[in-house]
Amino acid sequence: MTENKASKRSIKYDATHTKRYYIKLNLETDKDIIEELERIKETEGVQTYIKRIIRIDNLWKKREALLDKVQKILVNKEEQHRKLTDAENEEVKRLIESAKDLRNKITTLRNCV
Repeated sequence: MTENKASKRSIKYDATHTKRYYIKLNLETDKDIIEELERIKETEGVQTYIKRIIRIDNLWKKREALLDKVQKILVNKEEQHRKLTDAENEEVKRLIESAKDLRNKITTLRNCV
């Protein structure tokens, strides 16, 4: 009876706190992906791997957005033939530091296995 209650609690928890995704892979055209997932299944687990890859991708996108902001500030300065103001200089420094921090987080996540 105790196992049945625990199972019901687990089902209730999963229903309110988790979401499942299903992917369909072709045995011929997705063979490389299937082989990689099988290899990963033996080491860190597919779920952990997919979460890590998505987090790396999200951090990469944030880093690219920061670097785009820096580029826009610098291009704007050049177009106006002027030096950066102190505030712009601080903003560029802050953005570059944030981009470096994100690069370090990406590197750390890539090395987690």
